[in-house]
This record gives sequence, C-alpha cells and structure tokens, in this order.
Amino acid sequence: MEKLSVKQAIKLCQNGNGDKAKEILIEMLQAASIGLILSKTRVREEHDALSIFYDAVMEQVDEIASGKFAFVDEMKFMAYFRQKCIFKAKQFIRENIAPFVPMADISAQTESVLEEEYDEIRTENYSRKNELYNVSLTPDAQKLGFPKNVMEAFHHLSDKCKILIVLKKLMNVSHRAIVDTVGVLYTISNENVSKNSLKRCWKRLIEMAV
Repeated sequence: MEKLSVKQAIKLCQNGNGDKAKEILIEMLQAASIGLILSKTRVREEHDALSIFYDAVMEQVDEIASGKFAFVDEMKFMAYFRQKCIFKAKQFIRENIAPFVPMADISAQTESVLEEEYDEIRTENYSRKNELYNVSLTPDAQKLGFPKNVMEAFHHLSDKCKILIVLKKLMNVSHRAIVDTVGVLYTISNENVSKNSLKRCWKRLIEMAV
C-alpha cells in the first residue's frame, strides 16, 4: 500500500480530485491537529475541534486548487497547516465564546436573586441549628426580607468577587466558561480556583452582611 503524503494530496488536488485529496489530508493530519487545537487553544470540546480541523482542511484544499498555496516541503506544509488550525480555533472562540461584561450596577432583578440566595442560606442555618440542638428556632419576623446591608456589603466586595457572584449565582455560568472568559483578567487559572474563590467570596458577603 502506497504511503500517504502531502505531495500526493497536492497532486490529486491539482488534477481536479479534491475529494480524494481531502481524504488523504484528513487521514494524515486529524489526530495531531485535534490534539493541537485542544491543548493550545481555549477550545474544550472535541467535536468543536473536529469541526475547526475540517474547516482548515477545506480551506487548505481550496488554496491548493486555486494556486494560492505554494508547496515547498512537507515540514513547511505541516507548520503552515498547524498555524491555520490555531488561527481558525481562535476565530471560533471569538465568534462562539463572547466575553462577559461585568455589570456596572445592581438591578432590581439582581437584588431579587440575591435575596432568594440569602434567604436560602438563612433557612439552612436555622434548620442546621434546630437539628443540632433539638430546638425550634425561626427567623425574627421583624427582620424578614432582604436586608439593605447585604447590598451594601456586595458593593464593598472586590471586583473579582462581584463578577464571580454575578456570573455564577445570577447568570448560572459554568466555572469552565468563567475561566475561559474572565480568567486572565481576574487571575482565575482553572475551575477549582473559580469554585474556591466563589465560596470565599460568598462567605465574605454573608459575614459582612451580618
């Protein structure tokens, strides 16, 4: 069986057999290219990487057929195609993973969600104490509702804490997406850092609001 080569694919493409050229390039380049996209860019899903790779192959074949690509040797071709995959992956990220913009202020809807979260934690705390001490404590009826000091406490949090609470608690954004979109800006290097930072921020908010 003849060994597959880039030169073979290029010759087929130049002779009008683009489909066969695509088959050869896909077989030769797919494994390494998918690994490159997943390891060197912010693309996380294999099916997205595969789509990016196919797009790069299609474009490469078009460049060869139209004479826009000049073949020198296989090493230079591989380097060129790797750069094409990286470029297309970054383009995919720009088009499909838009950055989140931190909220400038707290809307009424945001206050409502924070109130629900606050009441949930307050109820859990009372339940835990009742179970632990075998008593029947209930929140002070005079203090029901969302205390103003919680919002004041929120505004005193760091920008990092504010954005984590807004993105996760209010918008239900995944920790992976938080890392991908605001990780560099707020020094959130991975999902565990995001989770732990959020816990500390939420604890800080409750402590400040008490």
